[in-house]
This record gives sequence, C-alpha cells and structure tokens, in this order.
Amino acid sequence: MGIKCTFLHSGSYDTAILENIVQGGGMHVVYLCVETLETPAIAQVLYSDFFRAQLSGTYIDEAHSLHESLSRRPGYSRIYVLHRVIGMDPPLVAISATLPGSYRNSLVHYA
Repeated sequence: MGIKCTFLHSGSYDTAILENIVQGGGMHVVYLCVETLETPAIAQVLYSDFFRAQLSGTYIDEAHSLHESLSRRPGYSRIYVLHRVIGMDPPLVAISATLPGSYRNSLVHYA
C-alpha cells in the first residue's frame, strides 16, 4: 500500500531515518515511546513543517497506561506539551479496552 512504518527508540536515532520521516513523501506511520518525544533527536521531526502538515493524528494505544505509569514514566504527564509543538488540529486519539473514570480523568488532564 506504500505506507512506511518506523519505530523510534533510543537506538534508532540514525540521521537518515529521521530525515526520511521529515522529508520523505507519502504516508508514514511513526511508532514511539513517550520518552522518545522528549529527546533532542526527535525535535527535528516534530518541528518539521512537512511532518506537521502530513500528521493525521496522535494515537495513544493502551491509554490506561498513562494513569498507571505516571509515577514510573513521568513523560506521560507531559504529553500535553506535544500540542504546543504540533498544534491542536491533528486529533488526539486514545485507545483502551479498560478505561475507568479516574483513568479517563488522568488522560484528559495530562494529554
């Protein structure tokens, strides 16, 4: 289908991979850990006009993890900062099979 996929993690900050995401044509799905959002290497992707223009949304899989991981993975408490960088137009989609009220409140507050 011509859709490229990339998983970014601490060992994948290869310049060519990041440049491909920033400038590569066509659809591209980028998977990453919440901590990866806060690394300087990812800044070139997030601040790229091309990337932001192509961004269809931000998707949080296993959204209940946000509430459960706040103390262990503080990056979850700063997901809202992503909207300051990419803007508010692309939707934030949270996916979870189990998301009780208190978990939803955490999601709304932090994301």
